[in-house]
Amino acid sequence: MKLKLYFAMIICVFLVFSCVSSPQPAKDVVIKLLAVDAQLETDMDLVYEESAECVGWWSSPNDIITWDLNIEVAGNYQVQVVVSCDPQFPGSTVGVTIGDQKKTFIMPDTGAWSSYSYVEVGTYALEAKSYKLAVQGVTLINRFYGNLQRVVLTKI
Repeated sequence: MKLKLYFAMIICVFLVFSCVSSPQPAKDVVIKLLAVDAQLETDMDLVYEESAECVGWWSSPNDIITWDLNIEVAGNYQVQVVVSCDPQFPGSTVGVTIGDQKKTFIMPDTGAWSSYSYVEVGTYALEAKSYKLAVQGVTLINRFYGNLQRVVLTKI
């Protein structure tokens, strides 16, 4: 009986120790930059639209939407933008710059100004430091670029 109790205690200690010492999986690093927090540089009508929680009336290639970005964990980050564009205005090219890395995407037709979609911009190799993230029109095809609701960076 004492031998069974002894082995039961050893098994319990082993199970407790293995649970405590097991490495926990790293949590995903996701950074969301919301339109409400953006700094706007504009020579036209670029504004934050509170009702739609987006930057809208984006009609000049001189309009720049920026955020201060602090990367705490270095690595590769997949960048997406959440945008909307009316069927009359898709096709413009938009750039996303982080530090000295710039990638572009084509503004899609999302069906309506109120219908938002995630658009893949690309992968950026980022060091653990502070950056300025800038979104700026490159080529305007129609009257408006679209609406920008947020930028999402996901460590991959």
